[in-house]
Amino acid sequence: MNEIEFERLFDFLKRFPNISPRWGAILIFLIGRCEGFVESATFNTEQTHDYLVDQTIELLSSLPETATDTDFADLIAREFEGWYMTAFGESANWDITKQPYHLWACENKLSEAVIQSLPRTPPHTARCFLNRLLGGVAV
Repeated sequence: MNEIEFERLFDFLKRFPNISPRWGAILIFLIGRCEGFVESATFNTEQTHDYLVDQTIELLSSLPETATDTDFADLIAREFEGWYMTAFGESANWDITKQPYHLWACENKLSEAVIQSLPRTPPHTARCFLNRLLGGVAV
C-alpha cells in the first residue's frame, strides 16, 4: 500500500468517532493479506491495494458516522472483498485467515484466482478472525 492510499483510508476512518483505533490497522492488515491477488487474477492490470482500498471505502460509506465496532465488524465480516477472493492451487487453496496471498503463491502453483459471488471465508469465521484482531473483544 502506498502513502496516498494509507492516508486516504485513515482520513476516511476519522469520520467514525465511535470505533476502535485498531480498525485502520485491521483494514491495512486485511488488505495486505490479499496483496498480489488482484494482480494474479487480472494479469497485472490492476493492483490489489488500489482495488481493495476503493472497495473498502465504498463499503464503509454505507455506515452512518455513529457506527460502532459492532457495526464495522458485522459489515466487514460479511462484505469485505478479500473474503470473496479465491485462489486454487494444485495441492492447496489459499485461506486469507491463515497466511498472506503472496506467501501462499510462493509455496503453491496457482491454478485459478477468482473473486467469487459467495465468500470463500464464511462470515462467522471472518467475524471470529476480526474479533481476535480487535484484541479478543467480542463485538
